[in-house]
Amino acid sequence: MNESTLLLGNLLVAADILKPDDLTKALNISHVNKLPIGKVLLMSEFITEQELKLALDAQEKASSFKLTPNHVVKLLKFAFKNNLTIDEAFQKQTARISQAIPESTLPTTARLLIASLILHKNEVDKALETSSQANLPFGRVLINTNKISVATLSKCLAIQFLIKDNKITWNKALAILRQAHEQNLPLSQVLDEKSNQPVANSPFKLGDILIKANLIEEVNFLEGLELSLINQNLVGSELVKLGFIDNLTLEKTLEAQNLIRSDGIDEELLFKALKLAIDKNISVADGLNKLTKEVRVSQSMLASSENKNDNSNKPQTDFSNLPLYQFIQLSGLVSPNQMHDAIKQACLDTNILIEILKKTNLLDNYSTEVVRDCYQLLSHNKIKCEQAIIALNYCLRARLKFREALNELNIKT
Repeated sequence: MNESTLLLGNLLVAADILKPDDLTKALNISHVNKLPIGKVLLMSEFITEQELKLALDAQEKASSFKLTPNHVVKLLKFAFKNNLTIDEAFQKQTARISQAIPESTLPTTARLLIASLILHKNEVDKALETSSQANLPFGRVLINTNKISVATLSKCLAIQFLIKDNKITWNKALAILRQAHEQNLPLSQVLDEKSNQPVANSPFKLGDILIKANLIEEVNFLEGLELSLINQNLVGSELVKLGFIDNLTLEKTLEAQNLIRSDGIDEELLFKALKLAIDKNISVADGLNKLTKEVRVSQSMLASSENKNDNSNKPQTDFSNLPLYQFIQLSGLVSPNQMHDAIKQACLDTNILIEILKKTNLLDNYSTEVVRDCYQLLSHNKIKCEQAIIALNYCLRARLKFREALNELNIKT
């Protein structure tokens, strides 16, 4: 069956609800009178309103979960034969699929994605094979190859923590994951509706701080989170092992995690204090106190500059210790937005961006050269984006030259 099977009339015929001859007649009437095919089928009494609703619901389900035409036809047939709604038929079928997956053969993330019909079994098998070849976690491969979004992986991992802690049953987890995926809702919202279990347990609080403070990318945090589930280890330890953060960053972030529970803490200021604590190797509390004082001084200076009376008695501001970008902004030459846009524009230049990454110690000399080699091939359409991402991760882990990584992964350029 091909994609044309999912057209309303074809779907009804394939599910044995509508006769092929009746569809032909309805299509002719629809074409001549320029009427929707569904309306013609109802007016001609070829189908009932209930049958039309079943077919439309099946089409919507197919779109939400990227079901194959064959699966949609089976779903519609099953619902029609057993006098069920599409949602009821979908739940029964997915429960059957879930029970047919041996627990020991696949990672929990893979089982969840198949059983909730977010991915097909063949897609999962291919990703698992790539995961093994590239020595990358399964979830990271799915994101790198655009099979699922970062949000979907995050929902899968959050559900796994609830299952692991025996706070939710497998079948309930599937129902919640399906609804969150189909309706594009935050997992917390669906959990609030169906149970009282919180999503934001300790690993996710840690990740939330790291991500909001721009200390780690979400996809990298999820890789550590996935490995923590597999290895039954603390997520912070996995992130350090992977090299996404160091021990000092972990220590200070855990301190910030305790502080964030306090009332009246400004989160944005806390994240700045966290970065300052890591940079100066001081406590986050000391960083917070230092920044709070600076904010008060800044507010005082602003109030002073706005007061136009008796300017002669006001002390002169010392600009000597200010970074250049702040000095330029305070001088009124450019606005903060203009400065931000200028930095963004500069980062479009590969050489400038590479130098920034090296200067800020985000990447070492080896990593920047590998990234440069990878991007050069990608920008000249020598390799696909998903191949480039997989090869780059493999290259950095194995400490190879980029061409060597391509050869080992058998990626042709």
